[in-house]
Amino acid sequence: MSQKWTIKQAAQAVGLNYDYAKDIVRKYNQQGEGELLNRRKTRSTRRGLPRLDAAQIEELRECLQKPPEDSLWTGSKVAAWSAQKTGRKKVWAQRGSEYLKKCRYSRQIPRPSHQKGDKEQQEEFKQKLPQRVKELQQKSPQSTIEVWSFDEHRLGLKPICRRVLWVPIGERPIASVHIAMNGSIFTATFIPKLDRQNGSSFCELTSSGLTWS
Repeated sequence: MSQKWTIKQAAQAVGLNYDYAKDIVRKYNQQGEGELLNRRKTRSTRRGLPRLDAAQIEELRECLQKPPEDSLWTGSKVAAWSAQKTGRKKVWAQRGSEYLKKCRYSRQIPRPSHQKGDKEQQEEFKQKLPQRVKELQQKSPQSTIEVWSFDEHRLGLKPICRRVLWVPIGERPIASVHIAMNGSIFTATFIPKLDRQNGSSFCELTSSGLTWS
């Protein structure tokens, strides 16, 4: 500007917006060079109340072991708990999610489990199977005892669990569902085999289909 440039020419030379350059010139003419100083380093920032400290984080971990009265822990509920502990008027839900992650929690979709499934019987079967195989081998030492595996897959509509829950890392939530709809079942039986020549193992597969309504 001291070289008799226009504001537009000077703004283009230094890479500034025209309106912003006009504000700079106006402030310089009104208050002098002091108004053009960069005050970012000297500007005082307004600090809020402190966040959760280490002791409060440990207290939060203990609270997470027990679900709240109304339902399950969420980012919003942890944020409300944090606001109560720190004296803040409001803590955003995003901050509550960060505290959950700091407590080693992650968001997971529940795994569906049929209502008629019996967990105790499943575990009992797993424990008794090796013992049962040994008993059969002792009764018939000249016979070959084979263990076959059976599985099924439902083709069609299935219950979908869309709700995401906060659970400790390494754990998977279970949702009890009732499967009752039209569809098809594909059943398969796996027969383990051993190739004694090269020592490799493989499976023979027999399958069948079933439709129900």
